[in-house]
Amino acid sequence: MELLSKSVRASQTEQINIVMSGHINGAGRLFGGVLVEWIDVVAAVAARRHSGHDVTTAAIDNLQFKSAAFSGDTVILSARLTYAGRTSMEVRVDTYVESFARCAPPHQYGIPRHGGSGRARKPYPGSALTTGNPGRAAGMAGRRAPEGA
Repeated sequence: MELLSKSVRASQTEQINIVMSGHINGAGRLFGGVLVEWIDVVAAVAARRHSGHDVTTAAIDNLQFKSAAFSGDTVILSARLTYAGRTSMEVRVDTYVESFARCAPPHQYGIPRHGGSGRARKPYPGSALTTGNPGRAAGMAGRRAPEGA
């Protein structure tokens, strides 16, 4: 079966949240679990946009908390596909914090991997991933797109 081809840009997703008092832990910082929830949601939206199907998180390969977010900060999550196979996808989520009180560099990121599963919980064929570069797109089936693609 021939896979449809979609560009990375077609499923790119951005989510913006303001850290509120209900998101704060006892140390006055954003709960890590709240950030993981936000990452999971934005990754799922990107994966659904690409596949056109419901998705399930299979794993988070890497998540590093490099800096804290505090009440009133703005958290920006940017998701894009880095790999699309026949029955699974990989989505990279970069997370940034904007603060009026300080200038913070980008700090937290994770890569949730979403596997395709419809209502019957059976794998379904996905869509191929294109990078926007026709010369590279031909050989990309089954391989991860390089960083910055």
